[in-house]
Amino acid sequence: MALKSVSFIMIASFLLASSLFGVSTAFGGRKAMAPGGGGEVTANPPDFGINLGFLPINPEDPKVVAIAKFAIEENNKEHNANLVYTTVYEALYAEDAQGTRKYALVVAATDDKVLNDYSVSVVVAKGSQKVVAFQENK
Repeated sequence: MALKSVSFIMIASFLLASSLFGVSTAFGGRKAMAPGGGGEVTANPPDFGINLGFLPINPEDPKVVAIAKFAIEENNKEHNANLVYTTVYEALYAEDAQGTRKYALVVAATDDKVLNDYSVSVVVAKGSQKVVAFQENK
């Protein structure tokens, strides 16, 4: 009898925590179709570390997509690469008192038909944009 009540308490605690804190039993990250019909590819979930005041924003927002494409173009120029934008998996932003926005994105892009995801940080201030980080997630 004691074992049943302990199991019930554990399950109830998990359900409460999952509804309050967004805990999930999901495993395996995001899935996306590889370009050219190459099948489904799993991308690792992002690791932005501590939240630090970042808030989620719709990854399909046209401003977010434009920032992601800008970051890819800048990376291509700087590293003589040929990445092609695919999608934004996740987008977070933080805004300071001066109106400067910092974006933390996980962007999918292809290079020679290979789909990879990248952690990207972009600062947007007073009409200018600057890529401060662009790193492939492994």
